[in-house]
Amino acid sequence: MSQSEAGVEVEQQQPSSNNAGSNDLSLEELLYSSSSFHAIAVPVTITMILSSLVVRYVNTEETIRETQQALSVYEAFDTDDAGTAKTLGLSLLNGLIMVSVIGGMT
Repeated sequence: MSQSEAGVEVEQQQPSSNNAGSNDLSLEELLYSSSSFHAIAVPVTITMILSSLVVRYVNTEETIRETQQALSVYEAFDTDDAGTAKTLGLSLLNGLIMVSVIGGMT
C-alpha cells in the first residue's frame, strides 16, 4: 500500500504471513553479526599472539623463577615429586579449588 504524504510516496511494509513469528535471520542480519564478531575477534587474536610472543622471547630464567615463586601461593598441593597421572589429578583438583574460591567470593 502506498500513501501520499506531502507529495511523497511512502511504502508501508506488511509482514509476510510465512515469516510472522519466525526466528529466521535475514542475510543482512547474518552479515551484520559476522562483521561484529570479526570486529572483536581480530584485535583479540592479534593481542593474544603478540602477548604470547613477548612472554616467549622477553622472559629470562630469573623472571620465570620469580613468577613461579609468586604464584606458588595459589597451589594447594605440591606436585614436584609426583608422577604424571598424580600431577594431572592434583592440578585439576587445585583448579577446582581455585574456581570454587572465586565462585564463593562472587
